Order: sequence, then C-alpha cells, then structure tokens
Amino acid sequence: MDLFATQNTYLALIAGENSKFITDNVELVEFARQRNAHTPPGLYFPLTCVLSLEKPLSDGSTVMMRLIGADGIANFIDRDFDLNPVTVLKAGVAARLRNDGLEHAMAKDPGRVQPMLDLYRCRTAQYALNTCCFARHPLTQRISRLLLRAGISFGRGNDITLTQEEIARLVATRRETVTDILNRFAREGVIELHRSVIRILRRDILRTHSCDCFTEEMKLEKNCAQSIASMFRGFEYGASADKRQRPNESITAGAA
Repeated sequence: MDLFATQNTYLALIAGENSKFITDNVELVEFARQRNAHTPPGLYFPLTCVLSLEKPLSDGSTVMMRLIGADGIANFIDRDFDLNPVTVLKAGVAARLRNDGLEHAMAKDPGRVQPMLDLYRCRTAQYALNTCCFARHPLTQRISRLLLRAGISFGRGNDITLTQEEIARLVATRRETVTDILNRFAREGVIELHRSVIRILRRDILRTHSCDCFTEEMKLEKNCAQSIASMFRGFEYGASADKRQRPNESITAGAA
C-alpha cells in the first residue's frame, strides 16, 4: 500500500487522512496504451499511467478535456468514463476505488456534502476552462499549455512520450501545424525532440508561450485536492461498497 500512498498526489492525501480506508477498498487496474479504453466503474488514481478524458466532436473526432496522471483523479462519482472516450496515452497502473453507493453514503453525512459540491464546481470549471481556451487562444499557447500539463502528468523528469499525431488530435489541429510549432520550440532551446519523446528544457520559456489558463488550471487542481481530503477524512466505506471484486485484485482495462 505504500505504492498507492506515494505515487498519486490525491491518493496520498486520502491515505494521510484515512489509511485504513485505502487499504480496505483500493485495487489495481492495468491500462494498455489505446483509444476508447474499457474502464470498469470506479474512481481512478493513475499511478504510472496517463489518461486523456476526451470530448466527441460533431465530425467524429475528439478533443482533450483533461489530462490525468499521477497528480490527478478520474471519474469521481460522476460518469465521465461512461459519457466520454478515454485514451490511455501512457500504459501503466492505476489504483481503483469502487464507487458503488459512494455518493449516497457521503450525502448522508452533512459535513461531507459541501466539499463534494466544491469538487463538482472545480471539475465543471476545469472543463469550461479547457473549452474556452480551445475556442479563444492561438495554437502556440494551447500546445504550450498541453506540454506544461503533460510534463507534470507524465512525471519522471520532463520527458513526454506523445507523438505529434497525438498532440494534434488532443488540441484539434493538423499534425503539420504541431510539427511547425514544436520545431520552432526546439530551435529556441525550449524542448528537445526525439522519436516519440519530447523533453522539456526550459519550462520558464514554455510558460511565457502559454496562456494564463495553465495557472488557473493548477489553482483548480489545488482546490480539488483540498475538497477530496475533506471528503474522505474519517470516512467509513462499510456496506456502501459493492464487494464484487476483492481488494487489491488486479484487473485489466482492455479495449472496448
């Protein structure tokens, strides 16, 4: 359980407040790199994988709504994974908490309702922020913001294992446009380009290329973390959980 408590920022917060809750109710899920991943119901804390929650567009393509790595949380109570496609950008493992009855159990405790509502507001604000950013800001700013966010989500230094085709899909543009912008960043010494790997060299300069949406996104993430810590403080899952899976049982998220 030390792995769970140290790999994911949000899970570490919950473990600090209620370690027994984590021990009794969390299991491992393995994710293969793929689009349209099949994800059993539950709350996911990426440990070594990176997920992209995406929004279907009218032309059949998708655009990124959120990038989720070891600094994030996915599918809390809402049904994001049921409504929107999920792409696994980096294969790896996530910790899964079954959320059967979780919303109902928390709603019975008035002290947990407010932080739960705060989390909903933060999540809604994050989705709205991303939509507005894509609608209003130039591609250079949007790609810079994506690289900054990916540098956090992918962890282990600043190596980002995304192809230029994937970046183009995530920001809803053409691959040739992404190539031009990345090559310019490389000439400026902001990044290094390797085969399917982008290495960030100067986050400070990349930040000047980005819009203020990155700063606002990080503020919202901090608020989400505070809300989650408050929600799970001293919480007893008890009979609310459906014990169809044994704790710590490893399951695989395969293709849909």
